[in-house]
Amino acid sequence: MKIFDAVVVGAGPGGMLLWERLTDAGLDVLLIEAGARSRDGAAPPPSDPGLWAYEMGDGHPLAWRRVHAVGGRTLGWGGFCHRFPQSVFEEGGWPYGARTLAPHYAEAERWLHMTRGGRLRPEFRDAARRLGWRFAPLRGARVHGRIWTALDARAAGAAMENRIAASLDVAGRRATGIRVLQPNGRSEWIAARAFALAAGPIETTRILLGSGFGETMPSIGRNLVDHMTTGYLLVEERPAPPSDGASNPAPFLQGALVSRFTGPGGADRRPYRGGFSIEITGPRRLSEMPAIAEALGIPPLEAMRSRVTFINAMGESARHEGRRVTLSKDRADDLGRPLPVLHMAADSRNALMLEDMNSACLAIAEAISGKTGGELHPLQETSPGAALFHESGTCAMGGEGRACDAWGRLGSVDNVWVADASVFPSGGDRHPTLTVLAHALRVARSMSGSLAQG
Repeated sequence: MKIFDAVVVGAGPGGMLLWERLTDAGLDVLLIEAGARSRDGAAPPPSDPGLWAYEMGDGHPLAWRRVHAVGGRTLGWGGFCHRFPQSVFEEGGWPYGARTLAPHYAEAERWLHMTRGGRLRPEFRDAARRLGWRFAPLRGARVHGRIWTALDARAAGAAMENRIAASLDVAGRRATGIRVLQPNGRSEWIAARAFALAAGPIETTRILLGSGFGETMPSIGRNLVDHMTTGYLLVEERPAPPSDGASNPAPFLQGALVSRFTGPGGADRRPYRGGFSIEITGPRRLSEMPAIAEALGIPPLEAMRSRVTFINAMGESARHEGRRVTLSKDRADDLGRPLPVLHMAADSRNALMLEDMNSACLAIAEAISGKTGGELHPLQETSPGAALFHESGTCAMGGEGRACDAWGRLGSVDNVWVADASVFPSGGDRHPTLTVLAHALRVARSMSGSLAQG
């Protein structure tokens, strides 16, 4: 049996960057992905419910956007990439701060072809002055005038598709192999000197619990956190900038980030911990989005004279013992794996944050539209416990009692690392992809050093 230097589980952006850095170090690394590779730019197919079923602890349905394909969620993301502010690390109990992560952030930004952001539009600058809030240009991953996806990465062609990691074989303090299943039920064991899990917080947790780590490390699966969202569409009869489509590619994302990180130490003394930020995207011509115009009941001629601006707030859900991931004791999927059970108990602090998020979005919409007015249309709001978005925290890193050390290495074994958002002690107040990549670079450094020492 061949023994690889390392196996990386999950070909999303974090797993791909980790694979590239390990192979650049001269290591023989296998990258496996549970889903298939997108063909000719087609959208990935919906997840097979027989392979990717789950349960809710209270029996209620859950909205959960998942992508099982090479490239992961970047196949449908907006490309937003902003660093976590220092307040996230301090209030979230991270084992380091923003300064420690800064060089890894910078390297990840280069890998993503990050733009620094254009100038704020005049109406955004005016809104910032009216509100006394800081508006910053959006920063995002762009390549060739379009949003970057992980399929643009060198590792995209190296991933072995349709390989579903099920469990690790552990002897003492070392994992010796990983059991991999194919959708047709075929099973195989892959041996390696080291393993990195980058399958996402739910699947990474399922692999670890299925390998028996829950008995030795009871913190695995606990403190599941995610993002709540709410937002509005602002429709105005005003001219919009040219399209950023193929005929007129824009080098940066249009919009602004409004950072309003609040919490128990803020002037308002709200009782929730953490905070939220607001992303403003656009404005765009409404005629370029006929489905939205039709849903709003706006006829085509009027849509040609109108523009739309998206105003979305994102905040971290409260952490408590009622939010965790376990494995079902009596239900399994088509491959025989126990179903993950998601416990998403609501918390009154989430409702308070949603109130503040809505108020801030409305204030921004009014400040942007000014005297010209406009129509506001609410987007779908995340009801606490009804959706899962940007999940993290199930294998938190840090000090004693946490699953991983500050480099993502699992505490009970010497050669298993977690390279996704599972290790985040908190979810932060903005998109996590850039921070996932910065963490993956730290994992690469730790794994390379450990393998070099034998």
